[in-house]
Amino acid sequence: MRKFSTYLSNIPLLAAIASILWVFDGVLLRAVSPSVHPLTIVFYQLLVATILIIPVAGYSIFKEKPTVKEMSILAIFSLLSGPISMGLFTFALFQTSTTSFTSIYILQKLQPLFAIFFIWIAVRRKFHPKFFGYALLTLTGAFLMIAGQSIVSGQWQFTSLEGGLAAFAAVLISGISAIFSLAALKENSHQFVTISQFFFGALFSLIGILLFSHQPLSQALFLPHVKDSVLVISLGICITLISFIIYFRALQDISKLNTVFLELLYPALALVIDLAIYHHAPNFLELFGMGTVVFAIIKINRLHNFTDLKEI
Repeated sequence: MRKFSTYLSNIPLLAAIASILWVFDGVLLRAVSPSVHPLTIVFYQLLVATILIIPVAGYSIFKEKPTVKEMSILAIFSLLSGPISMGLFTFALFQTSTTSFTSIYILQKLQPLFAIFFIWIAVRRKFHPKFFGYALLTLTGAFLMIAGQSIVSGQWQFTSLEGGLAAFAAVLISGISAIFSLAALKENSHQFVTISQFFFGALFSLIGILLFSHQPLSQALFLPHVKDSVLVISLGICITLISFIIYFRALQDISKLNTVFLELLYPALALVIDLAIYHHAPNFLELFGMGTVVFAIIKINRLHNFTDLKEI
């Protein structure tokens, strides 16, 4: 038991496990039948996560008494981080013929850029003098990752860019949601925020299916194969474990996560998986863009570190 507690107190180890689960989550998503609507996958992910998290954090529902304003903030956070961000991310992963697995995951590293930008604006603080230089470098790298294949081939078609653009939009929305996440965490526990995020996210995903699937709900929620049911349950377990690690443990000492090893871990894993499973090797422009993004984001993480929730 003492050894298990030691593992739980090892913040870098937990963050590494979260990174591995995060990349594994993408492999599972790509294995789901392409005919399944992205919002359907998101709905089942969050539904399974809600069911799993209740025994662990369900007591927080009765313990805390959030105000209408706090619940509104939680609802907005759940909408942005759930059906919108996760739906765009899932759509991007489905573009297997035009968008590389590695590009999608390295584009996710832009989240600190957008999170810091929007949070700093919200609290009206000054940016570090070097922030905008690194931000421009990051966006340049992102452009090369999204348009690298089109630049090399000389053929520009929206269908070849939509996967990368969807991944970029997903991380942009995720960055905006950070404002509402920190505002929610200011007045509520990590447990309550997590369980609310899952529940409201599943609810909003269901509403999204009704609005955008253009088919009867029973048909939209139908999973064509047994493997799809197994996959979405596994996805729900992954997202629960990741959130458990991040919210219940890693955020208690976020400063320990600032290591180059951990910042490079899941981009490296994504590249290995892209080569080993999907047999895709990025061209020189995409590689240059990936390296630029990772380098610039590491620098941005060194410049800014938001840990004071009272500032929001």
